[in-house]
Amino acid sequence: SRGVSVRTVLMNTTHPIDHALQQRVAILRWVLPVTLIALTAIYELGPGHLLQAKPNDPVDIEIILYGMLSPLLAFWTLTLIGRWLDKTDRAERQAQVIDRRLASILAASADAILVLDPSGRIETWNRGAEELFGFTAHHIKSRPWSELFGQSEAASIEVQWLNQTVQQAGFVRGYETTVYDQVGRAIAVEFTAT
Repeated sequence: SRGVSVRTVLMNTTHPIDHALQQRVAILRWVLPVTLIALTAIYELGPGHLLQAKPNDPVDIEIILYGMLSPLLAFWTLTLIGRWLDKTDRAERQAQVIDRRLASILAASADAILVLDPSGRIETWNRGAEELFGFTAHHIKSRPWSELFGQSEAASIEVQWLNQTVQQAGFVRGYETTVYDQVGRAIAVEFTAT
């Protein structure tokens, strides 16, 4: 008997980090603190100087706090945001590399491998499945995988049992059954599903 592997996969669609956002954060990391320091200095030399009760008083502690700590806090916060964006971007790039590697393994496998969407329709159909069943990926995509078992009531019950077993146990391994190719010829297979 030949092997058929069925995988039900919920696709994780990630969106790459917007590089323009990363650049804006990097620019703000420097521009915002410098701007806050400049505004504080302008205030202290202009309106702040005129509003002081005594012209010879030392600089208020408030001005030092607002003028120095706010820019430092802004710089530190934007640095953390930038690091988080970089880390997220690296993780997404690694995930994309792994996805491409798995897709190439899936495509090249001699075993028939089917990936189903959550509703049980065929989402991916590799070359091994094309050779075993005779359907091209384009022809079979979005069709219910239950069609491979035939149209009998026994086939319907078998597919329902397989679906329930996978949902409850997480897998079915080494199950021997009969499926049908494009021309209706019966094929004995050893079936694995996760």
